[in-house]
Amino acid sequence: MVSVLAFIPYVGVHYAGLGYLFGVVLPYLAMAVLLGGFLFRMVDWLRRPVPFCIPSTILYSNNLRPGKIPGLDPTGQAGKSLQLSVCSSAGTH
Repeated sequence: MVSVLAFIPYVGVHYAGLGYLFGVVLPYLAMAVLLGGFLFRMVDWLRRPVPFCIPSTILYSNNLRPGKIPGLDPTGQAGKSLQLSVCSSAGTH
C-alpha cells in the first residue's frame, strides 16, 4: 500500500510533469486543511457551554474556619474572591 502511495507522485512528477502540483500545491493544501480543521474544532469547543461550576470544596472544610489559619477566612473577601475566580474560570458565576 505504501509503495502504491509513493508511486503516484513519482509517476506524476517524472512522466506527467506535475512537479509543481506535488511539490507546492499539495503540501500547502494539506497545511490549510489541517489548520482549518483545527480552528473549526477550537471554535466549536469554545462555543459549547460549561455544564456547571465546580466550586472549591476546601473553602468549606472544618480546618479552614475563620481564625484557625491566620489570613484565611472563607467567608471574607479573599474567600469570596477565590470562589468567584474558580467559578469564573469555569465559565459561570
